[in-house]
Amino acid sequence: MNKKLIVLSLLISLSFLSFSQQIIKGKIINTENGKAVSYVNIGIKGSSIGTVSNLDGSFLIAIPKSYQIDNTTCIISCIGYTEQSILIDTLREENITLKLVPSTRVLNDVVINSRQKKGKKDDNPRLKKLGKIHTFLPIMHSMFYTASDSVIEDRLGRERGTIITIKEDCNVKAFSFHISGNEFKTIRFRLNLYATAKGKPSDLINQQDILFEVKDGFKGWYTVDLSQYSIVLKKNLEKAFVSLQWIDSEKLEDDSKWFSISAALSSVKNHFYRNKIGSLLMES
Repeated sequence: MNKKLIVLSLLISLSFLSFSQQIIKGKIINTENGKAVSYVNIGIKGSSIGTVSNLDGSFLIAIPKSYQIDNTTCIISCIGYTEQSILIDTLREENITLKLVPSTRVLNDVVINSRQKKGKKDDNPRLKKLGKIHTFLPIMHSMFYTASDSVIEDRLGRERGTIITIKEDCNVKAFSFHISGNEFKTIRFRLNLYATAKGKPSDLINQQDILFEVKDGFKGWYTVDLSQYSIVLKKNLEKAFVSLQWIDSEKLEDDSKWFSISAALSSVKNHFYRNKIGSLLMES
């Protein structure tokens, strides 16, 4: 009898939870050709609630009751497309189709320069690898998993990164980082580059979508080849923020959950994170 009461209580709790949330399902397509748009960021403005569309453009996002009000805004963004803001009360259809307009900006070489200072132009920037390329004893682990995660979808859109110093004009050849823990068969990341202002990440500056995969539970130093993107960092920019955003994954085991990146404790002031959307916050 007691077991029946416990099960009944659990069912009632789960039902209450599902009714308190608005579940929005849909698909995102290119308005010009009707094709699916993969790995689009979808989130509630001013909150950490968000997700990322999958390979075929489909998405699911749960909206808590406190955000189910007329003026709640849903932000939809993806590199190469014009960002959209949609009021949440317009997303009432069971399977809604959202259309993104391709950006008219031409994707030329990514030359990242400071707009505040005028420096001498260098036509021959040096080749450069972002991140360290040697082994060190990890002191801190930057985790992509949190105790509040209940399903793998909870970490979609999560972002971790660090501020780097630019000492000379350079053509970015690669990005290297150290993976200290990994329980996933495949993880797909997006690499983002931001300008900085007052010691914090500010505007996204890369014009091309940089995607890569880490496979088979790989641990150790991992290098992303960036030579095809022709990214140039100018010395007068002084600093930039480089980050990894989790956009898709497949577990090695049913209970797999851990993925972490090594970092030196002395550089913690340069590390920032974002759980979904909203401002990037300093690691504590």
